[in-house]
This record gives sequence, C-alpha cells and structure tokens, in this order.
Amino acid sequence: VGAGVAGIASAGGEFESLRTSLGTALGSQKAGGEAFAQVREFAKETPFAVKEVVQAVTTLRVRGLEPTVEAAMEALKTYGDVAGALGKDLPTVIEAVSDASLGEFERLKEAFNVVGHKSGDEIRLTFNGVTTTVKNSSEAITGYLKNIGKENFAGGMELQAKTLQGAWSNLGDSVMIFADDIYRNGLGDALKEVMLDITGTVEGSDSLAQTIGGTLATAVREAYDWF
Repeated sequence: VGAGVAGIASAGGEFESLRTSLGTALGSQKAGGEAFAQVREFAKETPFAVKEVVQAVTTLRVRGLEPTVEAAMEALKTYGDVAGALGKDLPTVIEAVSDASLGEFERLKEAFNVVGHKSGDEIRLTFNGVTTTVKNSSEAITGYLKNIGKENFAGGMELQAKTLQGAWSNLGDSVMIFADDIYRNGLGDALKEVMLDITGTVEGSDSLAQTIGGTLATAVREAYDWF
C-alpha cells in the first residue's frame, strides 16, 4: 500500500508541476489546466510522453509560433508525424522548427532532412533534392515545414505507436494519467496537508532537537566508557 501511494504521489506531483509550468507559460493556471487536459489526451493516443508534449506546446506558444493552444495542438499532429517517421523525439523537432523560424537551419538537417539557406529576403529550403524558395518570415518557413510533414510523413505517429516502444510509452502514459486522477481527487491535498504539518513540526522543534542530540551524545560517551 505504501509503495502504491508513493507511486501515485510521484506521478501526481510530476503532473501537478507540469500543469503549473504550463499555466505560467500561458499566463494563467486556468488556461494551463485546460491545455494540460488536451496534452494528456494527445499523449495517451501517441507515442510521446506527457512531459514531451508539454514542452512542445510551451515552445510553440511562448515563442509565438502558434497563436493559440488549439493551433499548437493541431500543429503537433504534423510535427509528431515527422518525429515518429524519422525516429526523433518531439522536442527535437519542435526546437528545429523554432530555430528555423529565426533563420537558423542547422537543426533542420537532423530533424526534417531539410537544408536551408538565406538569400536576401528569401529562404531556400531543400528537401529530397527539391529546392523551394519562401519568404524570410516565421509564418512562411513554418508553413513550408508543415507541408513537408503532411505530404511526406503523414501517419508517422500511428506507425510508431504500433511498435513495442510506442505501446510501452502509451501504457506508461495511461498509468500516469490514472495516478494523476487519483492524486487530484483528494490524495494530493491530503499529502500536502500532512507535509505542511510535518514541516511546521520540524521547524518549530529546536528544543526537541537539542534534547535528542544531548541524549544521543550521552549514550555514545557511556558506550565508549563501557568499552
């Protein structure tokens, strides 16, 4: 029972921290909670862990790559397919998109197999030997990358989810989500109340600590004298 409670507390605590971080990034805990609900569903149905998806959504929103959480979740379907098809983790793909939107293309080679070059007010992007010229703007660059994902890597997440590693990831997410539900339905509040009480007791127990320390010191000296 103790081990089970500890496991639930660990999972629930981790999700609580992720939910809070997402709320901070989005400007309110209410928005963070609503977004986290979408993140949980996305993770449950894909080969990506909740933590990866939170990181990806945060990057897309905070860096202005997507205007809303809903748009970010929609974009993740495409970027997730790229990650799944090429065997990359989701944050790697999202960071490559973020860099590319700023005109930095080094990570794009690894994440998309795309080579990019600046040419004045335009960007030349090459994929599979085909070069496309787009406007040097975040919107144009990310639009190109989304098209590459939709046209060449569609279904990548689904294929990855069917592998043993993907199935294991989905199982792990389902267990964590179940634990989080238990944590949020009373257990978490109870644990925090107990921890606060214990903390208060420890912080206000200087005299008790002195008594225990003195008693133990006496016991050690007496044991030494006995030998």
